[in-house]
Amino acid sequence: MMNRQRAKFGTTKRKRLALHIPEPVYEALPYVYACLGVGLLYLLDSGVMAVMGFVLLVSAGLIVYMRNSARKRAYQARLRKKQRDWMDS
Repeated sequence: MMNRQRAKFGTTKRKRLALHIPEPVYEALPYVYACLGVGLLYLLDSGVMAVMGFVLLVSAGLIVYMRNSARKRAYQARLRKKQRDWMDS
């Protein structure tokens, strides 16, 4: 009986919680972060605001870089797949 439970437990699929942000909001988020970061740096009332502004600017840059890299890799993968499909036919 113990083995059945283990086997059953091992084959169960976990449900993922899918939280989807609308695409226009998703695409605009790094620019919102950058604007907020510049705003905080511009105010510079305290060192904490300057650090938060810098963190927001760096975060925006990293997000843009990572999205660009992922899209470039996906595009190259699609090109390789098309070339393989063309060579196979």
